[in-house]
Amino acid sequence: LAAREKRMDVIKSQKEYLTPLGVVTHPFQYWDKEKRELKSNIPTILSQEATEIEMLLLEPILDYAIESKTFTIVLYQFDGLSLQFEHKKRSKNILLKLKQLVEERAKSLGVITTLTY
Repeated sequence: LAAREKRMDVIKSQKEYLTPLGVVTHPFQYWDKEKRELKSNIPTILSQEATEIEMLLLEPILDYAIESKTFTIVLYQFDGLSLQFEHKKRSKNILLKLKQLVEERAKSLGVITTLTY
């Protein structure tokens, strides 16, 4: 919670907002009818950040699926994927490769996570 509050303070202080994907946006706003003013919806921005980071973490799997043609992504689940393997005997090695790809991406982003299956 402390990290969440710290990130919210950073977002609040920005006039322009740079997302993890590098897109500059204006923070989401809504009209507070009672106070008759625009307010930033910081939790929505945090949600957007989380979604973008999840996509960045999954991107190497998407690329490898196209490159290797050894499995098919049958379901995208926002924070994970369901896969179907062409050859079941090779699935363990492929999963180890995918885990390595995700962990390399996570390290490059400074994100502490791992792929579980």
